[in-house]
Amino acid sequence: MTTFFKTCFLLLATSQMVASEFRIISLEPNKKVGMFAACNQVIGQLYAHENHLYPEVTGFCVDFGTFGLYYDPSHGPNWWSYYFEPISVGIKEGSKLVFPSVGQYFEAFRLRKSIAHSEASHLVNKYVRVKEPILNKVHSITKEWFEGFFVIGVHYRGTDKEKEAPRVEYEEVFGSILKHIPSDQPYRIFVATDEIPFLEATLERFPGHVLARDAHRSDGHIGVHFLELNKYALGEEALIDCLLLSKTQLLIRTSSNLSLWATYFNPEMPEILLNRRYMATFEEE
Repeated sequence: MTTFFKTCFLLLATSQMVASEFRIISLEPNKKVGMFAACNQVIGQLYAHENHLYPEVTGFCVDFGTFGLYYDPSHGPNWWSYYFEPISVGIKEGSKLVFPSVGQYFEAFRLRKSIAHSEASHLVNKYVRVKEPILNKVHSITKEWFEGFFVIGVHYRGTDKEKEAPRVEYEEVFGSILKHIPSDQPYRIFVATDEIPFLEATLERFPGHVLARDAHRSDGHIGVHFLELNKYALGEEALIDCLLLSKTQLLIRTSSNLSLWATYFNPEMPEILLNRRYMATFEEE
């Protein structure tokens, strides 16, 4: 065999050996992440694929299966598909189907944290497609509640969040709202929160101006997504609140992946972040 054919054979053998895995993204290594921490896993995998960081991976699909906090057997076996269109990128045919190792799984979270906000937003708007029935609900709400008003979006993540980020006092949030209320046009305040007392305090402080959906909330220190409630409904409520926040003229928020994703959906929206996490973790912005 000539040197030329030997080289071609080695190149072909190497390419077949390296480019051989099609990843199936599930949440088995960490079943307790919330809606948008789970979505961060997808963004990390998309970034790795688009930038060819793992030559052995030919592509991936998203199949959260029965793992995670939103699985509801009455809605099907893959809870990603309850809310989003399927994602399958790359070449599946001829590749070995694999689940990421625990190390690869957490590496995807680290990758998402390392990339620029603009890059994450680009990946979200390129690949993540919300199901049409959910988009229709969002459209109806924005038409009824938002049209003709300057809308300040407020996301207050309370309950168990103080284990990960310093708690923000209500008055600090209210002070930020007061600074940005327009003097020359009618305004409304759309509140998304998991904490019942915060919503009650906001309604009292800004009577006649506060909008909030009838959603599940908590009056204690347990995160809403950990409560024994309708799992599908919890996921849909989180996604709709996120999308509604992305439709506002200004977002005032506390540390949370939910409101971070609102800025991914609408990267041009001005935002005010009132606190940051204590330390970097895979499930925090």
